[in-house]
Amino acid sequence: GTNVEVDRANSKLKLIDKVGADTTTTIKAWNNKGEVVAEKTVALKKATPAITTVTMAYDKATLTASVTAKDQYGVAIAAPVGKYYSSDSAIFTVNELTGVVTKVKAGTALVRFVSADGVWAREISVTLN
Repeated sequence: GTNVEVDRANSKLKLIDKVGADTTTTIKAWNNKGEVVAEKTVALKKATPAITTVTMAYDKATLTASVTAKDQYGVAIAAPVGKYYSSDSAIFTVNELTGVVTKVKAGTALVRFVSADGVWAREISVTLN
């Protein structure tokens, strides 16, 4: 239609122009005989994507804490900028920018993340042997 097209390289919808109001568009798939074999109505929202969910995880293999975010449509979006902290630097320290944990001694402590704007804060328990 006039609002979206299918990006065939990665099978995703591509916005042609900004959506001026909430609307819908119908995506159809045809077979080689020109028959519609599937169709799906997709909502297009005027609102600019904004962070609504921030999740924190810890990767034991890389000793790294990280945050991920999703927008109001459930789509991955850039995580907020912020810093990581250790709740007990006698157990481990945390690189405030990368979330990489450095063991001081065996034990359990928290890695905290706080966004630069103070809106988002998350923490995760980390045990090092």
